[in-house]
Amino acid sequence: MGHSFVGLIDEYYAGDGFANEGINMTQETNPSNVKWTNWINQNGTGIYQHCCGGNSASWYRPHQNCKMRFLGNSFCSVCTEGTIEKIHSLSAPIDSYLPQNTGTIDLSTPITFNINVIAPIPNTLFIEWTLNGAIINNDDFSVLISMSDLMTGNNQLQATIIDTTSLLKVDNHETIHFATILWNINSSTLSIDEVLTENLKIKLFPNPTLDVIYFDIIKEI
Repeated sequence: MGHSFVGLIDEYYAGDGFANEGINMTQETNPSNVKWTNWINQNGTGIYQHCCGGNSASWYRPHQNCKMRFLGNSFCSVCTEGTIEKIHSLSAPIDSYLPQNTGTIDLSTPITFNINVIAPIPNTLFIEWTLNGAIINNDDFSVLISMSDLMTGNNQLQATIIDTTSLLKVDNHETIHFATILWNINSSTLSIDEVLTENLKIKLFPNPTLDVIYFDIIKEI
């Protein structure tokens, strides 16, 4: 799984033909520049030289006792983070949502808008509901909307989900993964249309930074 699914590299020295820059292997020795800089000095993470001399001496790993070195151990923080990022790149956290249908609806009684997620264990997914740009809920995966909550004309209800797990140090990564669902609600015709779902990636650079940060949005929002 480490090799084929995540793209991790052996943390014992498997030979010159297997040495390359990757999630958990580098020739960088500066703690401020190494790709796992935000994990340095946490959970045993550092910059550890490979053994045996020759070319191996120019390569470094993040941990001394990771599963990618010794099978009986757990994945280190760097490899765990790489696994989570791989999962995020393949699957959005939203499994389904309601209501799905477009067309006329009856708001004479309140309607529950609901998001079903693929939750990790423990569940570290955070949700934020906004109605016309104002936050109305950030605790629940469902909200109740009634006619009195809406403005005249078109209204927009949006749910945004992001993984807040402490197993990620996202400010050391160039992408942040989050997912949104947007409902357009017309209070005049009492209809819902243009239900949109987005799984967005945003590049942040330079990263880390002490001054200005730029956003490169991969897909138009």
